[in-house]
Amino acid sequence: MDQHKLSKEQWDERITNWWAEHKELPREDAMMEYLKIAQDLEMYGVNYFEIKNKKGTELWLGVDALGLNIYEKDDKLTPKIGFPWSEIRNISFNDRKFVIKGGCHDGVPQDCAGLGNVWCQLL
Repeated sequence: MDQHKLSKEQWDERITNWWAEHKELPREDAMMEYLKIAQDLEMYGVNYFEIKNKKGTELWLGVDALGLNIYEKDDKLTPKIGFPWSEIRNISFNDRKFVIKGGCHDGVPQDCAGLGNVWCQLL
């Protein structure tokens, strides 16, 4: 809630207003209206996983329909780095190391790792 810059009272008011707008609708229509609101939220459809880089910094790995994103621990809305699925060649997991292999960028293969090292390293 902190990331949306609204207080608890503002959230309560907003949710109450949404409920009041839709309380007379049939159940199915109310569900559709809810989904219309939810799908426009920045975090809709993103699954978050806690990760750490080599230095032990806690981060989030966000997985969604468009690809993988790395977020700072206190901000799930603004990715620090992203990997679209179209640019990911291979993903592997070994022990505590999660590796993302990208395609070539200017002829140089990219190797990106998480849980051990989430930042890209050009090989």
